[in-house]
Amino acid sequence: MKKVISLALIFLISILAFAQKQGAVISWDKMSYDFGTIKKESGVVKYKFIFVNVGDEPLLLEKVKSTCGCSTSNYTKDAVAPNAKGFVEIMFDPVNQSGEFLKKITVITNEKALGSTNLEIKGNVISEKKD
Repeated sequence: MKKVISLALIFLISILAFAQKQGAVISWDKMSYDFGTIKKESGVVKYKFIFVNVGDEPLLLEKVKSTCGCSTSNYTKDAVAPNAKGFVEIMFDPVNQSGEFLKKITVITNEKALGSTNLEIKGNVISEKKD
């Protein structure tokens, strides 16, 4: 009888553990993008990072910030429902850059487990003009 009660309790606890809400969970298609070689004179280049909310509550992107003024962002402003997609688009301006670069972009969300994610863009800026 004790074994039956013990097994029933273990089963009940297992069900309750799986039934708990996990909250918003972000899953990225890619967390790094290489622009390759960029000509300074070509102007701003863009890349759109795509994500899915694999959690069971709406996901909010609260803030997207870059490590430098050479990159700006546009991103999904509305809550992203479970199983829905969103984006973070990064625009990089090579005008005052030269050579290889690696820039980090921090995405702050309402995700309980992490709260923020670091994306990165990289590449190499060259100039067509002869100095």
